[in-house]
Amino acid sequence: MGECPSPEPSERATFAAMVRPGEKIVWELLRAERMDGIKFRRQHPIGPCFADFACIST
Repeated sequence: MGECPSPEPSERATFAAMVRPGEKIVWELLRAERMDGIKFRRQHPIGPCFADFACIST
């Protein structure tokens, strides 16, 4: 499995600003614990990569 490049802080802001319509819809459904109280984050680091959405609850 290849390594994901770790974007610089300014690049992360650029990625976050380039929200596609589908991502916006998914985030609206996931944010504010609307999925049975499960918490999600956007642009969350996982190892050397960044996930668009990540569930951090157990």
